[in-house]
Amino acid sequence: MHRSIVLAVAFAAAGCAADRPEPITQPSKVSLFDGELEVDVTDDGTTTRFKVTQLTRRAYVRGGGGTTWEVKSANAAGWFIFPESAHKVWLYQGADRLTLIESIETPPEGPTELPGIKQWHVDLPPGQESTAAALDKAPKAVLERLPTSFWAAPKGE
Repeated sequence: MHRSIVLAVAFAAAGCAADRPEPITQPSKVSLFDGELEVDVTDDGTTTRFKVTQLTRRAYVRGGGGTTWEVKSANAAGWFIFPESAHKVWLYQGADRLTLIESIETPPEGPTELPGIKQWHVDLPPGQESTAAALDKAPKAVLERLPTSFWAAPKGE
């Protein structure tokens, strides 16, 4: 019986760890949240590409299958992606470029259609009131990695 309890605790702990994603800080292609989020980061030495695709098992992505950002590799120092959930992703591209990517499931467009995903993003430059408001709700993993420029008092918009 003691072994059963230990195994149950180990499996429960493993499940909890899977529910708390870690920041992505190296080029890689990963599937998270039971396949509802795909992140693909490549760097050829000249250009760093970040692709985020949000979907569900029941839906497809309308409008082309994810969003891609490109930045010169030299400007991408300190980049990271933090997948807060399948539908909320924080992307720091380096050089004070922070983007919040969100999505929602949309209803089918017709009786034979599957539900879709509507994805949008918001750029959050340092020193803006909207950025400060977004960072008030940001997870600790995002806040810990941002450069000090994001902590300057907002200038207004």
